[in-house]
Amino acid sequence: MKAIIQREFGQPEVLKLEELDTPQPKQNEVLIRVMAASVNHYDILSRRGDFPSVPLPRIVGMDCSGYIEQNNGDRTDLTIGQGVIVLGTSLGNGDSGGYATHVCVNQDEVFPIPEGLDLTIATCLAMTYLTAWYALTERLQVETGQLLLIPGVGGGVASAALQIAKALGVRVIATTSSPTKQDQVLKLGAEACFNYKNADFIQEIKDWTGGKGVDWVLDAVGGATIQQGLSCLSCRGTLASIGIVRDSNFASMRSLFCLKNSI
Repeated sequence: MKAIIQREFGQPEVLKLEELDTPQPKQNEVLIRVMAASVNHYDILSRRGDFPSVPLPRIVGMDCSGYIEQNNGDRTDLTIGQGVIVLGTSLGNGDSGGYATHVCVNQDEVFPIPEGLDLTIATCLAMTYLTAWYALTERLQVETGQLLLIPGVGGGVASAALQIAKALGVRVIATTSSPTKQDQVLKLGAEACFNYKNADFIQEIKDWTGGKGVDWVLDAVGGATIQQGLSCLSCRGTLASIGIVRDSNFASMRSLFCLKNSI
């Protein structure tokens, strides 16, 4: 098989296409012929060395989809030729990754793709949309009609959160960095979008809400945006910060915590 191997930390040039033996599935594993793999922020950070504990050499890639070629487990829904997506924690995070023509994955992390769903689109769902769904429905438990602020909505998780929140009937406002991105965010359904490079955007949000502030903030950026988000909350509002990597105090991927504003 062909695979993209990383043998040292560094810029994209450290990733090399190599020819390897096709792996054989162990007990309770399936062999997937990979059709698509997505590029996540973690793939970039771990490649350049932000997480030095990542074992090398390795095959990169935390998300992939493809077709079952062998099934060495007892899952009857994972049939040969079945289109599947990998949803788990091992792919590209210690075990072999998705940047390859084939990969062996534990059957518990493999799921059939609904009929009609494009494999390439399915590949982009795990890290972004499931993360956003969990944050909104399990941790924040947003409700129809409430107002949610999403800072830096140009990112993958934030964009997914905007779309999911709108589908749940939540009112959404956002911040981003340019007029072009503002237009894109409004087309996705945000009621308003503020340029965070404007020093007065916190006041603009307060003015837009009539001084009340927002019910929820979902922050996928970290660092200074956490305090900025707290400043935009209504009394007893809630901020959830997820997957942040910019602040060394919160440098764990897929982390999620909630802060309640009691002022």
